[in-house]
Amino acid sequence: MTDTLSLDELFKMEMRQLSRERGRDPDPAYWRWSPSDIRIWAQMLEVAIEYFKRTDSHSPGPISIWEAGSGIGTKLLWAKQRGLIEYGFELFDYYVAAAKELGVACEQRDLSDLDNQPSWEVPDIVFTARPFKDNLFEHKWEKMIQDRMRPGAVLISTFTAKKPYGWTVLYRATFRGVWAKPGAPSPEPEPVQITFR
Repeated sequence: MTDTLSLDELFKMEMRQLSRERGRDPDPAYWRWSPSDIRIWAQMLEVAIEYFKRTDSHSPGPISIWEAGSGIGTKLLWAKQRGLIEYGFELFDYYVAAAKELGVACEQRDLSDLDNQPSWEVPDIVFTARPFKDNLFEHKWEKMIQDRMRPGAVLISTFTAKKPYGWTVLYRATFRGVWAKPGAPSPEPEPVQITFR
């Protein structure tokens, strides 16, 4: 797909997919489709982009984003349209096919295999949206990702099981947030002009 899609068009795609999911048997271990509103997610992405503009702590070249559980690829497409390098990981082949139809980079991968994880230290931004139903496993998996992310990388997370305490909070709301992993160079403070009289 080469056309640029608006947030409203992508939101409608997500809602159509959500209505299709109502007829499927639930998976015992994974949340198949429970998207966070892409319009709110886009605001969270802008927070991350602005952070990188201020700190210049992203990798050389365009900012990269990886999505764990990328579904039909709508959020990755929005990121790609914003100039980011996108990559997604998805368990279900029909979601991977839909994402590739949108023209986003995505691979089929079982993220529950803790011994076969992507290199989470590579991307500038990691987006997670609670793919696992088992709370203890989800917490362990999110902690592993957070531990592996490089200093200065940004985590965008919805339906968060493990908030990254000690990280810089860039945005926070109920069940979601944007955090920067500490250890990257801090942005230069804004100059302050003081006039004495």
